[in-house]
Amino acid sequence: EDKADIKLFLNAWKSGMLGKSSDEKADGTTNKKIKWKKYYKKAEKKGIKKTSKNQMGMLDNVYNKKYKKLVDQNIRWKPTYTEKSVEGKDLACLLQICKEENLQVMVVLQPFNGLYNDYIRWPKKKRNAIYNKIRKIAKEYDVQLADMTDGEYEKYYFEDESHLALKGLVTFNEKIYDFSNNLLFRESVLKPIYTAENWDMECRKYSMDAWRRQ
Repeated sequence: EDKADIKLFLNAWKSGMLGKSSDEKADGTTNKKIKWKKYYKKAEKKGIKKTSKNQMGMLDNVYNKKYKKLVDQNIRWKPTYTEKSVEGKDLACLLQICKEENLQVMVVLQPFNGLYNDYIRWPKKKRNAIYNKIRKIAKEYDVQLADMTDGEYEKYYFEDESHLALKGLVTFNEKIYDFSNNLLFRESVLKPIYTAENWDMECRKYSMDAWRRQ
């Protein structure tokens, strides 16, 4: 089943990012229409099977391995990071470098798992403070923001308390595809860094590492 999940992730990504060279226009964008609804339906179908044994909106195998014991013992560990954490400065530093190098950037703002974080009593107010910090930084550096935070309570969206899975990964890929396909200078921005082949390899490596953590 894990291999099938990786295949779903890769197929959604490859359909969006690679396309076929014959479909590319002069500016590097593509005429290819991605049937994202197909991948969402596949993710939902798998989600029904893989998240049916817990009430926290997580993958069952991840929940059973790490979170079930905490819930059974009523242990409500809360995150220590806030909108003042050092990661905000790290993001600002990265975007400043990208600005100096004239790189076109999109920041993807991923949600926390609303069901679990409500359970541990880490309030939405604190989560929103972090979201707003990232929005503020993206606006300050005038970069595009893909805001996924409306997915906090979306079914089949998470593998754990914050990392994406299933529908969340399909949404993630769709937003990246839309961004890359709209770049006017895709040839000069993306291709010197990755070809289709080595980017596909990086994607597979990322996916395998993510699923080994489960």
